[in-house]
Amino acid sequence: MMDEEPPPCKKQKVDDGIDLCSTKTENKQTKLPPSGAYAKLEGKDTKTDVAFTAFITSLPVTLGRSHDGSPSNFIDLGPAMTASKNHASISFDGVTGAFIFEVFGKGGAVVRQILHKSGSKVTLSSKDPIKIGSLCFYFLQASVDQKPVLNYHELVTEAFVSVGNGTPLGYRDIGRIIEAKYVYYRELAAVSPEKLLQSINRAVRHLTGKESIVKAGNLIGDKRPKACYLQATDDSELMKQVKGALEAGKELNHDNATTDAKVNQVLQAFPS
Repeated sequence: MMDEEPPPCKKQKVDDGIDLCSTKTENKQTKLPPSGAYAKLEGKDTKTDVAFTAFITSLPVTLGRSHDGSPSNFIDLGPAMTASKNHASISFDGVTGAFIFEVFGKGGAVVRQILHKSGSKVTLSSKDPIKIGSLCFYFLQASVDQKPVLNYHELVTEAFVSVGNGTPLGYRDIGRIIEAKYVYYRELAAVSPEKLLQSINRAVRHLTGKESIVKAGNLIGDKRPKACYLQATDDSELMKQVKGALEAGKELNHDNATTDAKVNQVLQAFPS
């Protein structure tokens, strides 16, 4: 358990000009490069003096003690029992435009040197110090207006990961997700919308050739049918139907409204 009034984090050097979109350091926990990350958590364990760094690449994200069966979007705070398996979360409020830190663990968390108990919600600002158990770190919000280091193949793959299994995406759906997540591509699309779509088209063809994604048929309900795709690793019931249709030499049609609804749901989690 944490003390009733835990000591604040010791002063650490904070990089005022941090640019998470241009760094190429790999996030060891998620195996994803931090380009396009919304924020960086950086600090150290005050007991072991071990450095701590994690990148928030999708939202919401859970922070907790390392354990088997942790969710995919999870930041490992280490094995110390001072942190719960599901100790806190960081999300984005699309209405207020703020990052929200919510506490679930019994030991609470210290934000800006104030102890917040389980059930508390705190609005985060860049450079806010956070303490969970003996782990002290800063919340460092990213600068997202520079070009990410992810190539288009990785951007397309990231879009499929965002919507999860069972949702076929067309070129424009992928483009909407990329534009929502990255200011750079939003501005590019505003100036030259076809340039972004052409790059996505080439990336999709390449990934299809590599069998990383599979043509799932067509989305119906828009002005005209449009080709759509699923990740090859998709284990949904829809993918089973797609594979069956491909083996029979047929193409399936899918409701465009269903894909639109899922994409819109995903976009709500992205800071604008």
